[in-house]
Amino acid sequence: SAVAFTLRLGHQIQPRLVTVGKYDGKHPSLTCGTTGGKIFVHNPHRSRQTHAEITFLSINKKVSCLAAHRLDSKRSCDQLVVGTPTDLLVYDVEANTDIMFKDTPDGVYSLTTGVIGDQTTPLVFAGGRCSITGYDIAGNDCFWTVTGDNVCSLALADPDDDARTELVVGSEDFDLRIFKEDGEMTAELSQTEAVTSLCRLNGRRFAYTLASGTVGVYDGTKRLWSSKMKNQAVVVAAFTPANCAEPLVVTGWADGGLDIRDCSTGDVLFRDNFSSSIAGIVQSDYRLDGCLTLIVCAVDGEVRGYQAEGTQTTPGVPVVETRSKDRDETVLRRLAQQKQDLSAQFTNLAAAVAAQEARMRTQKDNAGASTGGGGGGVATADAVLIDTDISAHPDNAEEGEGPHVKIVFRARQEGIQIRAAFTRTECVDGGCVVTHPLPEAVGSELTQRLYVNKQQSSTVVVALLLGSPTATQYLVKELTLSLPRFVLFAPETVGGDDIPAGIVSFPLAGVALEKAIAWINTQFLLPQPVTEFKACFRSVQTSHVLAISRENGKAVVRTDSMEYAGDVVQSLCEALGVSDCNSTAEFPLEFAALADVLEKVEAFHSAKQQLSAEMADNSSLIKSLVVRAEDARIMGDVKSMRDAYLQLRDINRDLVTGYAKRCSNHTELLACLKELNQLIQRAGRLRVGRHKTAVVAGCRTAIKENNVAAMLQLFRNGAE
Repeated sequence: SAVAFTLRLGHQIQPRLVTVGKYDGKHPSLTCGTTGGKIFVHNPHRSRQTHAEITFLSINKKVSCLAAHRLDSKRSCDQLVVGTPTDLLVYDVEANTDIMFKDTPDGVYSLTTGVIGDQTTPLVFAGGRCSITGYDIAGNDCFWTVTGDNVCSLALADPDDDARTELVVGSEDFDLRIFKEDGEMTAELSQTEAVTSLCRLNGRRFAYTLASGTVGVYDGTKRLWSSKMKNQAVVVAAFTPANCAEPLVVTGWADGGLDIRDCSTGDVLFRDNFSSSIAGIVQSDYRLDGCLTLIVCAVDGEVRGYQAEGTQTTPGVPVVETRSKDRDETVLRRLAQQKQDLSAQFTNLAAAVAAQEARMRTQKDNAGASTGGGGGGVATADAVLIDTDISAHPDNAEEGEGPHVKIVFRARQEGIQIRAAFTRTECVDGGCVVTHPLPEAVGSELTQRLYVNKQQSSTVVVALLLGSPTATQYLVKELTLSLPRFVLFAPETVGGDDIPAGIVSFPLAGVALEKAIAWINTQFLLPQPVTEFKACFRSVQTSHVLAISRENGKAVVRTDSMEYAGDVVQSLCEALGVSDCNSTAEFPLEFAALADVLEKVEAFHSAKQQLSAEMADNSSLIKSLVVRAEDARIMGDVKSMRDAYLQLRDINRDLVTGYAKRCSNHTELLACLKELNQLIQRAGRLRVGRHKTAVVAGCRTAIKENNVAAMLQLFRNGAE
């Protein structure tokens, strides 16, 4: 890649508020969000005699996201889409007019635009608090669904390679979800942190970044690669130069770093650095020379354009780094690392063999394996047998331990000590746990605690340091363990008083009974495998009881947590290969919470309208008082002028108080809407396939009609 141009715009750029669009249908314009609720548009192709190179748009609200797309088929130009915490705006930059304005109670915190599924009309997908809405150019909501938490990022891709795009959603609950055009969720991919950025690559592939500093690529629902850095990734984008067969993954970092990676392997092909954090990355033929340019913006207003080697048109611009050279250096680094590892392993093996021979000469009667490490005995780590024991434990306030999974490692051979355990897994914060006991506590047994942050199946890769008590060099033995999805549920025996009131049931055919029993044995930690579809557990996190059984040909799940019940339904149906499943449910506590939330939402909406009306009345009164005070001043009537300004002071005080009330009301309304959306999502997860989609769509209709009874009916019996 080569630097094609550098600009210093002289205005700060807010992170993730960068896009590019052809607002006149011909010339690309860089559009960025800046401070003070403003947006500036940089168009270097306009005549400087008649137009300024940078123009400003005042939104007068906090801008949360930006996008540019041709949404109106009757127009030949792109429209600017602006999202704020309270509304969505589609703006014609060239004509300086609003095309669409939409009030969004859930807010707009992420945006993407395009066509989904078989539709031909492009939509604006706005991600808010636990919900995603798709609007057309007329403001009609043509798509709506809910997620488990606030939406952080959106992208349109085709993960199933069916030539119909789906919506990929990243949220704060550490999940990537994929939705079809009818709102049906086809996949749910658990992550270790919130998904902060998404972009489509090609075919089935899309790239993502996490709040923990991870960047990676998925091919469909399979992760191709991921790489974790020390810094936070701000944005990820795709760059497809003319001389590349597949797009490159471009990542901007909070420390000002920029890297370009191979889409298939994650190898770094190019690096550069800015003096401040990266704000956004887009691609466009910005110089209108026929060459696609990668445009990178920093928060201090610096903008650099990069072009691939071979497409460079400006003479005298140096090439920063070539792709082939980077690949060769990557291969050399890998080979050098392998050489170093093999050399160290050979040295350890030679020392162990020499120690073994010396020991056997002095102890001819020793026929078995003895101690290893630098002290001699075992030649390889594979010769050491390790037993593992996995169990879940609740919160222990006295010892300062939260709910956790305990893994106990035991060495079978005498004289072998486990000095340390290095564990890599996605189910814990940070992705890594190191346990290194004090010297006096070292022995043949080592206990490690994993504070699992989410219900998900996960793989645990453990590296154990093994050696004798006098060893100075240690063997490294790697183990791969599998944690079941419901690892945080411990087996429990409950009495009649502890049986949960919440229940969900769905058909379970006899032919699937064996698979269902196998599912219990593989998805829970059990002292002994069960032989019937009946088990009882208690969550070590929340102490909720979870009872599973088969009654009258139906699978019955009893628990007071609708979230846990939904997890069981989704996991069991996936194991049985069930694509469509309806259920009947009764959760008294959460159904009562639903009615309470709906009542609060209605009350907050009424309060909002009343406060807005009062503000409008006070604004009109202020205008008349200002005119009256000015007239009194001109006429020399000081008393009337003073009275008018005193009234203005009182009304202004009322406006300030009203503003504080509106802010408080709005905050509480957003919290209630978030809780409502989460309840709808949990109710949907009690069903599978089209029944789940129908429940979510029916709840949307019931909310519009303010029909509480219809929502409760959907929660209880689902929808056909």
